[in-house]
Amino acid sequence: MLYVLYVLVFGGTRYIVVFLVFLALKSAFYTLYGNSPGKLLCGLRVLKQDGQPLTLGDYLEREFAVGCACGLVGWIGEISRLNEGKQTSYDEKYGWRVETSR
Repeated sequence: MLYVLYVLVFGGTRYIVVFLVFLALKSAFYTLYGNSPGKLLCGLRVLKQDGQPLTLGDYLEREFAVGCACGLVGWIGEISRLNEGKQTSYDEKYGWRVETSR
């Protein structure tokens, strides 16, 4: 959420528009292929804890959570959690998991 406020205060509305367009494109790709381009290339997928795939609503919520939780400092914390064998904070909070699809 702090990221969104920062962008609004310092970046202006053009960054919000770019973010929304990017989110729409990622959502369309997710709807068509069931995953993001990066996760497809890496052989990863995000699932609910019960093993079900995310709905489009879940995916949008996760993308927003990632955007709010991470910035440069946030990513350092998330990478640290992954290196410790933990889930990212936003996946843990919402009950999602990332696994390899290979």
